[in-house]
Amino acid sequence: MDTERFHHTRSAYERPTLPYRCGRAALWGKPCGRGPGADGSCGGTAECTPFLKDGRWSCRRPASMGGSCAEGPLPDGSCAHRQLPCRPRPTLRKLRGRIAFFAALLPLILIAATFTLDGDSDSVLNPLTHGPLSGAHARFTDQQGCPSCHRAHEAGPAAWLAAAFTPADMTGQCIACHTFGGPERAPHNFPPGLVTDVTAHGGPAETSCIMCHQEHRGINARITGVSDSQCQTCHAAKFSAFGKDHPSFKPSYPYETRTAISFDHVSHFAQHFPQSPQAPKDGCIACHQVDKATNVVPVGGFETTCAACHGDQIAKKDLVVFALPELSPAQFVAIDHKATAEACGALDPDTASALADGLKTAQAAVKANDPQGDFVPISDQKLGPLQQLLLGAEGSEIVDLDPKDPGSQQLLDALPKLAKDGTASLGELIDAKLGEGRSIRLLAGLSPELVRRAACAWTANTEYAGKPPPGGGWYVDGVTLKYKPTGHADTIVKAWLEASLAPEPAQPDPGDTSRLADLRHAFLDRKDGLGSCLSCHALSDGKAAGSDPETIDKAAALRIEWHHRLDTGSRYVRFAHRRHISLLGPGTDCQKCHVPNNEADYIGAFAQVNPNAFASNFRGIRQEQCTDCHGSGQVRDDCSTCHNYHREPGFKKLMIEQQQQARSDQGTTDQATQEQAKQE
Repeated sequence: MDTERFHHTRSAYERPTLPYRCGRAALWGKPCGRGPGADGSCGGTAECTPFLKDGRWSCRRPASMGGSCAEGPLPDGSCAHRQLPCRPRPTLRKLRGRIAFFAALLPLILIAATFTLDGDSDSVLNPLTHGPLSGAHARFTDQQGCPSCHRAHEAGPAAWLAAAFTPADMTGQCIACHTFGGPERAPHNFPPGLVTDVTAHGGPAETSCIMCHQEHRGINARITGVSDSQCQTCHAAKFSAFGKDHPSFKPSYPYETRTAISFDHVSHFAQHFPQSPQAPKDGCIACHQVDKATNVVPVGGFETTCAACHGDQIAKKDLVVFALPELSPAQFVAIDHKATAEACGALDPDTASALADGLKTAQAAVKANDPQGDFVPISDQKLGPLQQLLLGAEGSEIVDLDPKDPGSQQLLDALPKLAKDGTASLGELIDAKLGEGRSIRLLAGLSPELVRRAACAWTANTEYAGKPPPGGGWYVDGVTLKYKPTGHADTIVKAWLEASLAPEPAQPDPGDTSRLADLRHAFLDRKDGLGSCLSCHALSDGKAAGSDPETIDKAAALRIEWHHRLDTGSRYVRFAHRRHISLLGPGTDCQKCHVPNNEADYIGAFAQVNPNAFASNFRGIRQEQCTDCHGSGQVRDDCSTCHNYHREPGFKKLMIEQQQQARSDQGTTDQATQEQAKQE
């Protein structure tokens, strides 16, 4: 190490402990030898300070700057080498001192401000507020003030210090009032499965409210507005404008899922409406309620839109619950007529005569070992799918079975019980096959006396004379117990259809499983099913996956689409039908966007149960149909025009309670002010 490098003969030492350094050194790296003074004045206007000795001035220039000059000092004793003064610069030592001073002073100023300024003051000099809240939030926070969102505001110095070094969880404060239809912190409130897809494409696993919403921008600030640039911060597919490079719509958009109600627009408009005098004449708005339009335009109810043409079709499809099938002489004799006589009591002459004749001819045939003899059964009916399930019968006919065969014995045992107990015995059969307690709904309104009288007549080999009640209901048609639907949305018909959806009988049995499947097919047939319900209402598998057609027998969770479903499409896409209808006029231009597809097999999609296997009545909406109006220089086309960020946003009860309290407090304040004014 060269210990002599700072010797005065070799270096113009810069004096680092002094508050200033030579300006020439800062500009050119060549400091003067004398350097600045302690007050910051330039000391280098001359190269030396001449020395007077024995009446003669001598040069005293340092050796590091070349030693004594040849000219020597001027006669007045000043240096012969004069130069313009420089502007000395503060040293790093002095700058650090200034910074340290102001750093120490600032906390003292803030502490003083804390105790002298009101936190709720709107003064521009108030360091404790970021500015007024938006009107939407100010209404709900005026009682608590800042602590409504900033928990550390009134918690004391220790909490302030902790808050200074801990990121504030503002999202946690937001969701104290706001609710969403998914995880609050997930992008778009996506469920976990979709969040995984987002992160796989480089998106964030969590978001916070303040990424898009900024408060304290004034009472009239619109904090819900989101710019396109904010959206594209996370989205991998970047585009400059909707009309230029926005991702194309799917070919079937927005018709992705089968509708709940089967209504073939093409066939109705082309065939049925022109031929029917009851058909609506106003086109689309005859059924769609334009005054209630939102994302979708809802359809009116059955009575206002469908009943004129289809109302009478429902009552034509009666429910057959129990029928007396054709019996052989041996089977008729095997009925416990003694128990029936005790249950039925005295019979009228015609019925008693029919019973006597029936027993006489049947016993004669049995005695002669004749399969039929002169016995004439009153019924030629067959067992329907429901009765086969209830009796455990192997087929629709039992006339050829031995009376002790389980298939016929169950029926022969049931008849005396029906004659005695009426609906109670029938309910036991239903509960045993379809589930405990189901018969209460399935047989609602059925008179026990009606069942008793019918059973007494059947066991006497006679018909029971009955007719449907006005408006529908339970009745006996000769040898058959029936229910006639009262009209649309009949609760009894609905209960029986729902019962047939059970995947297994109440008591698992291979035979009953197949019989229940047969009942399901019969009840849910689109053409001849119970009440004609499935002619319009879709039958769907709630657990269907993919888009391949699926049969009833393969379904895991069958359900009937009882209600017209307002298919609003994606939760993140919206279309304001009301605005477009107001602009174009109701019903005037619907088919400009909704173009019928004459080639689609729309009805075929309802012959199976996968709602995803669907061919729409309409062609998919094309992006060009939107960009005719929405584009640069035309109607707005930013992201938030058509897209929602949040999934099912809402509010908690807390917000309503706060608003009610605020109104109550405001009313109390106003009343007190009025009373004070009166006193003055």
